[in-house]
Amino acid sequence: MSNLHALPANNVTYITGKTFFPALISNPFISGLKIAFTLSLILFVIATIASWLQGGRYVNVDDDIEIIKAETEAMEEVFV
Repeated sequence: MSNLHALPANNVTYITGKTFFPALISNPFISGLKIAFTLSLILFVIATIASWLQGGRYVNVDDDIEIIKAETEAMEEVFV
């Protein structure tokens, strides 16, 4: 499975030490973070603009119809 025994001892120490792996993945990790945060910022700006262009506050028409019916019935009782 592992071919570490075929390598010289100083190479095995370097590969299994605390500096090789972090140095190996640090640049790709930073690049991935930059891509993720840049994409997140772009999508946030697009969503903000879309929300801003959408207009005013959303009002559910069904709720308004129920309120108008209730007010109409109340006024009919008063004037009858």
